[in-house]
Amino acid sequence: MTLKTIHSLLLSCFLLGLYLPSALAQVYKWVDEDGVVHFSDKPPVEQPKETDSPSNQSKHISESRAAERLVSKSTRWFQSMSQSQGITLTIRQLLRQRKYEYLNIVLEDLQSASELSYDKELELFTAYKAFRLDSNAYISLLDEWITYDPSQYYGYLAKAEYFYGAAWRARGTKAIKDTSADQLTNMKEVMLEAKEQLELVQNLFADSMVSYGLQIAMANSLGDESEVAIIAKKALEIKPASYYVRAIYLRTLTPRWGGSFEKMELFFKESSEFIRDNPKLTQLQGLIFLEAGQLASLQKRYDQAESIFDRALLYGDNDEVLANRGKSRYRQGKYQEALDDLNRAIGMSREYGEYYHWRGKIYSAMKQYSNSLSDFERAAQLMPNDKDLKQHRQRIETLLAKQSEGKAVAFKRSKALDQLDDAIKKEPSNALHYYSRSLAYIELKQYDSAVEDLKKAITHNPHEYQYYLSMDWLLIKRRDWKQIIYYWDIYLNLYPKDHQAYLERSGAYFHQGNIQAAARDAKMSAKLGNKEALAFYEELKQKL
Repeated sequence: MTLKTIHSLLLSCFLLGLYLPSALAQVYKWVDEDGVVHFSDKPPVEQPKETDSPSNQSKHISESRAAERLVSKSTRWFQSMSQSQGITLTIRQLLRQRKYEYLNIVLEDLQSASELSYDKELELFTAYKAFRLDSNAYISLLDEWITYDPSQYYGYLAKAEYFYGAAWRARGTKAIKDTSADQLTNMKEVMLEAKEQLELVQNLFADSMVSYGLQIAMANSLGDESEVAIIAKKALEIKPASYYVRAIYLRTLTPRWGGSFEKMELFFKESSEFIRDNPKLTQLQGLIFLEAGQLASLQKRYDQAESIFDRALLYGDNDEVLANRGKSRYRQGKYQEALDDLNRAIGMSREYGEYYHWRGKIYSAMKQYSNSLSDFERAAQLMPNDKDLKQHRQRIETLLAKQSEGKAVAFKRSKALDQLDDAIKKEPSNALHYYSRSLAYIELKQYDSAVEDLKKAITHNPHEYQYYLSMDWLLIKRRDWKQIIYYWDIYLNLYPKDHQAYLERSGAYFHQGNIQAAARDAKMSAKLGNKEALAFYEELKQKL
């Protein structure tokens, strides 16, 4: 409905309101309490209406103001935290802390902002992608959130995102020819769970672009080409200039998904009529070149891929294109140019752990190990269970440990500490800064200071396994088995299925002399699949 139409309707209603009293003032008809019908040129005497008492009115005003304060407080908090650590980590923090009302308010704000401006779509899609969590520990929190207020759609949509991520973990990321039938079956089963959540979303809020985008991606993953087109058509009827819905649909038309460059070009031409409403749609043309460049990279034609990515960027700066060009340059040994690309990509979007992972690899190739470790730590916060990332982190940590023994110096010590001190002053609740400073203290053999910083790191982010492992290493020097057990207790309360953590705590119990507790933890670790723990448990059984 146009603004002009709305104004016309309001004017009509206003004139109708002026006309009706005079037109109907001639005769009144009413029925009294005894059932007798009356006619008169005067209106009947009305009974007094019930009104809220002053105390009730005061109560309503108080409740309204309290709700407004909560909205204002949550919005300010989210803006502050997301500027500091990004949207993804802030959303996950709210979920871990069970701040469900905050989540509802924040997601409603992001939805409203995206409806007012296409420029705000990215923040909304990013917020929901944060729920693609690689941990079963979060499913109970999502259920609890939904139970908190089942009339709101946000929790259902978040749970659908979670299941979508879980479905791809069940499938794996290899080509279809290298994917087993069981993996595909598992993926389909989990996708059905996501679909159930999206049906609930549609019942509560049928115009969610995030929901439509997810439906398109799911139908494409299941190979349902006709369903993909139907869903995309519905979504674009609601919001035709949505860049992110169009980008998601465009990816279903790629050669790797059974489409073609011709189909991609045709869809871009159809989309171009909306560029005036949303200039970002120009970048859809760049995504076609992105696909071509990625295909060249898969064939290890990295120089050609780099040239194709150059062409993609002619249609506008795009963080994904920049990151892919950076990868191609890295593979050609062009480390400084690769670093420049990843810096730009991260400057545009700091929400993707993959970007930090790749920049960390580039820093490692340039022998800037402290920068490399810092990026690996950031990547681990965004994708905590990535196996390749864990291996790269361990390698860098080993290099830094060797350097601290005198083979080399990874940090310019005083300068590094000064920089970290400044960083902590600016972001006193950033766990990564405390962890990084603890590593610097370890290099200086200032172990007590390192312990204190690790305590703060764990306080601000109790979910990082490496913090506990470093604390374990430091406390072993003190032979403080009680404290080691205390910190592993904290971690295992959060992640009760981490087999390596049980093995670490088992070792602490063993050195403490508590063989029974050591055996219990070793047995649990073995039960969860740790072969090293099984051998240790067999040894401990002989001592019981």
